[in-house]
Amino acid sequence: MESILVLEDDENFRALLSDTLSDEGYEVIEAASAEEAIACARKRSLHLILSDVRMAGPLDGVGAIEHIKTFSPHIRSIVLTGYTDQIVPLRAAQVQADDYLFKPVQPTQLLDVVRLTLDRENKTFDLLGQLLQTRALKLGKCGRILHEDADPHYDRSRNPAPAPQRPGPRIPHR
Repeated sequence: MESILVLEDDENFRALLSDTLSDEGYEVIEAASAEEAIACARKRSLHLILSDVRMAGPLDGVGAIEHIKTFSPHIRSIVLTGYTDQIVPLRAAQVQADDYLFKPVQPTQLLDVVRLTLDRENKTFDLLGQLLQTRALKLGKCGRILHEDADPHYDRSRNPAPAPQRPGPRIPHR
C-alpha cells in the first residue's frame, strides 16, 4: 500500500484530502505543520508528500519538502496552494517538486496527479535498476581486463583472451 503524507494546516481541507485519498486505497498520514510532517517522515517510509505552501510557523510546506528530501531524497512531492504567488512555483521547482496544484482542486484531478506521480516513481526506480545492472556488468568486464593489465604476474599464455571470430574464406558455388 502506498503511503502519502498530507501536510495541510486547514483541518477541514486536510480531512477532505485524507478522505479522498483513503477512499482510493492509499495509506494517509496527516500533519498540521511542517515540523510535524518532518517528524512523521523521519519515523516511517513514505511514497509521496502532498503539501500546502503557506502555514503558521518558521517553516512552510515547501521548506518541509526541502528538509525531508535531505534524508529521503527519492520521495515524490506535490505542492498545493490557494495563492498565486510568483515565487512559490520557483521554490517548488528548486526542491524538485513533481507537480503543482491550485486550490480548489477537484478530487478527480487530485487523484489523477497523485497516480501519475506515484507511477513516475515506479518507472524511475525500474529504469534506475536497469541502468545500475547494466553498468555493473560493464564495470565487471572492465575490472577484469584492468586487473589483468595491472597484474605483472598475470600470464596471458595460460589464460588467453578468446580469439576474435572471423568468417572463413568464401568459396564460390559452382
